[in-house]
Amino acid sequence: MMLVPSSSTFLLILGMRLVTPGLAAHDAQRVLNVPSRFDPAMLAAIKAYPDPVDAFISLRPEAADELAEPRLLRVAGEREPRWLTEGDKMRLRRQGKKFTDITDYEQFYAELAETSTAGKAHLPEISHQRYIKPLFSRVSTSRMRDVLAHMTHYYTRYYGSTEGEQSSQWLHDHIAKIVLESPFHTHISLEFFTHPFPQSSIIARFEPKVKNFSAPLTIIGAHQDSMNYLFPLLPAPGADDDCSGTVSILEAFRVLAESGYTPLNGPVEFHWYAAEEGGLLGSQAIAKYKKESGAIIGAMMEFDMTAFVARNVTESIGFIGTEADEDLTKWALSLAEEYISIPASIYRLPSGAGSDYMSYTQLGYPSAFASEGNPLAGGGFPGDFDPYVHTARDTMDVDDETGEFSLDHMARFTELAIAYVVEQAGWDNKWRLAYAVTDMKARVGTEEKLSLDAGLEGKRFQIIDPTKPKFYAGPMVSHVKPTRVGGTWFPDVPDGNCTSKVVVLYLHGGAFVQGSGRESTCGFAANTLLKSGRIDFVYALQYRLSNWLGTCPFPAALQDALTAYLFLLQKLEILPHNIILCGDSAGGNIAISLLRYISEYGVDLGVASPRCAALFSPCVEPFDFDTKAKTQFSTDFLPSSFIRWGTEVYTAGREDAPTDPYINPSGNPFSLPAPVFVNAGTAEVFYTGIKSWAEEMQQHERNQVTFHEEEDALHDTLLVGHILKFEKSAYRAVVAMENFMQGLGS
Repeated sequence: MMLVPSSSTFLLILGMRLVTPGLAAHDAQRVLNVPSRFDPAMLAAIKAYPDPVDAFISLRPEAADELAEPRLLRVAGEREPRWLTEGDKMRLRRQGKKFTDITDYEQFYAELAETSTAGKAHLPEISHQRYIKPLFSRVSTSRMRDVLAHMTHYYTRYYGSTEGEQSSQWLHDHIAKIVLESPFHTHISLEFFTHPFPQSSIIARFEPKVKNFSAPLTIIGAHQDSMNYLFPLLPAPGADDDCSGTVSILEAFRVLAESGYTPLNGPVEFHWYAAEEGGLLGSQAIAKYKKESGAIIGAMMEFDMTAFVARNVTESIGFIGTEADEDLTKWALSLAEEYISIPASIYRLPSGAGSDYMSYTQLGYPSAFASEGNPLAGGGFPGDFDPYVHTARDTMDVDDETGEFSLDHMARFTELAIAYVVEQAGWDNKWRLAYAVTDMKARVGTEEKLSLDAGLEGKRFQIIDPTKPKFYAGPMVSHVKPTRVGGTWFPDVPDGNCTSKVVVLYLHGGAFVQGSGRESTCGFAANTLLKSGRIDFVYALQYRLSNWLGTCPFPAALQDALTAYLFLLQKLEILPHNIILCGDSAGGNIAISLLRYISEYGVDLGVASPRCAALFSPCVEPFDFDTKAKTQFSTDFLPSSFIRWGTEVYTAGREDAPTDPYINPSGNPFSLPAPVFVNAGTAEVFYTGIKSWAEEMQQHERNQVTFHEEEDALHDTLLVGHILKFEKSAYRAVVAMENFMQGLGS
């Protein structure tokens, strides 16, 4: 979390839910008193006084001293900065001249010029198309319209006004809602960066899973303030300048946040700057802080004016090369050509006529600038730019002979922003790759070939035979017969008398159609279970998998689980109190069915109950295929196709399968023969169903059920945590299981 010196902070970190209220600073600098409504006296003053400063003082005499305060300004087109006044800013704006107010940074820039060298832009190969392009369909122009409508209803967003402060507060709170609604595993911080004037800048930061301070920071920004250049007391809705840029990157932020975006190569920050119209005051303060804190910035891109499309001109994106990093600008052009459906070009502006990106260029950081077209088309400014910016006519309703305000044009910039962020910082989404792989397997119907050969496991792979037929009663009776199965011992085969050893019978996940009892499938889970030293052995069963041929449907896997359980009891003579039945995902479903079988038939058959059962992400609702309807869909890797495939082949099309309690645990509570530990990740699609089932079982008779939720964890981290980089989540879940076992006593 980045903390700004003397800046009050509102911080939201998902998972931690840490909230510190922020306050805005008011007393460090006097500001012009700007009204919140139009007064006819303003027009009278403008007519009476050609000079805007004289006109302002005629209405606000108390502002005379402030307007006379000296300010060091770097005026566009001039080689050297010069001392002018706060009032001269009004005159420059009236003349249409851009400027940067460097009063508070003169010494800092001078010292930096002697020691600083230009930073090198991060220019990664463009390669994330499969992640980026699907996100474009989530861009919502209706959402963008709603935010624009609210932001432009303020009389002005002038940085020194009450409404300028209110608008930044509203924008901050709106972003906070997006953060709170993003998936649990997405780590986003949000803060005010306060200034001596009322309006605050805003920073939202996506954190990578693993912090690396040598990794570059990616920044994307826009300015949130507005101003009427004719006269600062007049209305300034600022729809295009720069509410359009503000909303374009805001929508990109929303799409990424709701998609569970996590950067891979360094953090990503979205900036909404205050006081650009005051001379880049907000961005200069933030850029200076970044420099002083030693930040490594790989790329900064600003979006300023993204809505206007000039009449009879081809809609396009314009990159401004003036005072921007040449290599980064060319890279951004290539990015637009790869992803955006409209043309893009690089244009020039007079020196100093850019925007907030120049604050980063000044400090040697690589920056780029994207805007709505060619500012010098036809031979002079504004060219293809919106002619109504800085006036009361800069609204969302522009549609005349000059051009139109276009939400669709803004959406192209949102797409560019999404592409920029993901290509610059990557996407740590191995879980999304897992989604694609499992979806592909489901659609192809990939059949896993199992073998009883020792293979690489050697003597650790032990084959076991079915026990006496009488033990396979009730739901076990089927045309599918018990058969020889195998499994792998971890860490090794028990040597000698293991009666008193604590043994886990582990049933792996895989939707009843994938996985094996081998090191490749079960190694991570078994070794994680063994880490604490409380468990002596794990026997990972290689139960029969179902397939489209219909050779091993239910109850094949359940028969195999019973065979393995009775092997531990009868052949190895392990005490029931030392056996832990463990299953994850589909294996958890099988484990629940075995518990039900022991509860219903154990006494008659003389089958003792295990010490306890541990269920990790158990599949308790196998017929709930609609993963896209789940809140956690965007954070998990399970496609509905994979679940449907597994359930359909496991049940072999039985019409009564959804009501069979041995197949569908949900809604079918029973008396447990042993205490049960249930784990679910808050980011997995099955989270709600698993939690509901655990609560359902807790309420049934004298059942002892402990439910543990692992914050931010995906589905079945015990099985695939090492693949998806959720090893710590898997280990924490096992520690919770061991604490549960310890609570059971000896």
